[in-house]
Amino acid sequence: MRKRIEMKEELFKPLYEQGCNDNEIARRFGVTAGTIMRFRHNLGLPVVDASTKIDEELFKKLYASRLDDRQIAQEMGLRIADIWRFRHNLGLPTLYTNS
Repeated sequence: MRKRIEMKEELFKPLYEQGCNDNEIARRFGVTAGTIMRFRHNLGLPVVDASTKIDEELFKKLYASRLDDRQIAQEMGLRIADIWRFRHNLGLPTLYTNS
């Protein structure tokens, strides 16, 4: 009989919101990626693109420099949508620039 693992949303969500994919979260919890996939699916959350890694330190530095999402995305070589989601998950407001 398999051991039943109880996933807790309050432990899962911060990792998901940081952009960790199913495999990374699974390693941290000591479960399979399938377990994480089912849990994420039950929460109605989309798959995190494993190739989209955001350097939080660099992001915060660029954000503190008053760059907008477009400018940050360009500096980091990412999509604006990835930067928007990351900023939104950190609870930071949108910055607007004149450029």
